[in-house]
Amino acid sequence: MLEGVIDAENFESGWQHSSSYSGVALSDKTCNASATGFLMDGRILVERAQLIAQQHRITYDTPIDMISLVKDIANLKQAYTQFGGARPFGVSILFGGVDDNGDGGEPKLFLTDPTGIFFEFKATVIGENEPEIREILEKEYNVDLGVKGTMKLGVYLKQKGYPSLAKMLRR
Repeated sequence: MLEGVIDAENFESGWQHSSSYSGVALSDKTCNASATGFLMDGRILVERAQLIAQQHRITYDTPIDMISLVKDIANLKQAYTQFGGARPFGVSILFGGVDDNGDGGEPKLFLTDPTGIFFEFKATVIGENEPEIREILEKEYNVDLGVKGTMKLGVYLKQKGYPSLAKMLRR
């Protein structure tokens, strides 16, 4: 997992192998994505994000910056809201990663919604029980937690009874 970005859903349960969960996918070595909604749409968009990231790496020999990747996916999602005869993508995607500017990188967290709008967060949640978990995050999360503190908060939320948690936190 990327330093500074924690995906609490990536904890393996006793009956499900973590590699079979289709909502979490690696877009690039510097970026992860978690989807909620129609996961078949999420898979298509994450694969597109992988392609965009790979093309950027081959063309420029550097990883793509998070904002460029998120804008490309958000623009595609927005375009599908305007095409006649095309169904919009019914998925929200949370992109978490590190923009490496040679100084170790800065963690970034972006949420795209089905309309193509995107937002940057320090910590957020998507998926089941979102309002309850967001309330806990607003009370418990702060930027000084660091990676270990953030992981503890993720485990706490998981133990509190949110087994289908699909969230990422930025330190």
